[in-house]
Amino acid sequence: MDLSDVIKHDLDLYALLDLHVSCKEDLLKYTSNEIRKNYRRKALIYHPDKNPNDEKAIHTFHLLGVAVGILTDAQRRTAYNSWFAAKHWTHVERNKEREGQIKVLKEREQESKEAANSWPLHDILQYEEYGINLRILKQLDKPYGDWQHLDLDDDKKKKHRFYESSTLRVLLSNRKLLQEKPALADFLATAFGAELFDLYYSSRNDFGRDSSIVAYVVMKTPESAYQIWEHWKSGVLAKSSKTLMASLIEDVSPRVPIETFSFPHRQELNDQIAAKIIELGPLPHT
Repeated sequence: MDLSDVIKHDLDLYALLDLHVSCKEDLLKYTSNEIRKNYRRKALIYHPDKNPNDEKAIHTFHLLGVAVGILTDAQRRTAYNSWFAAKHWTHVERNKEREGQIKVLKEREQESKEAANSWPLHDILQYEEYGINLRILKQLDKPYGDWQHLDLDDDKKKKHRFYESSTLRVLLSNRKLLQEKPALADFLATAFGAELFDLYYSSRNDFGRDSSIVAYVVMKTPESAYQIWEHWKSGVLAKSSKTLMASLIEDVSPRVPIETFSFPHRQELNDQIAAKIIELGPLPHT
């Protein structure tokens, strides 16, 4: 049997001689003397004189001779090692790759099981938000989820004579409940202790990302809006509102700068106009 037959029959000559080979480097670590020593030890076991009627032992003895002949010949050993490395380590590398893939799949399966048995952080935050919403509804004495009695989305039939000067800019913590216009109207009416005329959100709000949102609250009169602003500045509003409500309101300010309505300079009335007013007399009450 020559080298081509050994390769054809896919024989592991190192295994035949009990030479452990686990990587490519191991193919070069055994000397010819070590190979012959293992051959002699194995040959004594499988020698035909000791096994005259054992065809398998006789065949093994023959293969041991082939193995020692090839592995102690430098040229043939080099050729055999090249084939052996390509044959066996490609298989080993594929096994390692397969084992790695199996390991990854098992880890993912374990992570899925752990995730199924745990509370993800975003779910916890969502439930906390839900709890805060329920507490606000309780403080407002509103049935949970029922805000349909107040609808400020309809177009206003009555025109507000002082719409801009009665409007307050309110900065709020971005809570899911406060993103609902009817719920926000109830919330602010309770916090301010006054009825609202209108309510709308700033077009710049990003409800998904901003930590705070802006709403514009239109009171019935400029005096009412001014009084709420004064209460906010002095801290009265925070004290009069319940703790949770006060914590969600971050700032209150007039939408129109207050100095717009100050008149530091006195202007004398024209004499002709004054005379005409006196002539007309007081206006009738409506």
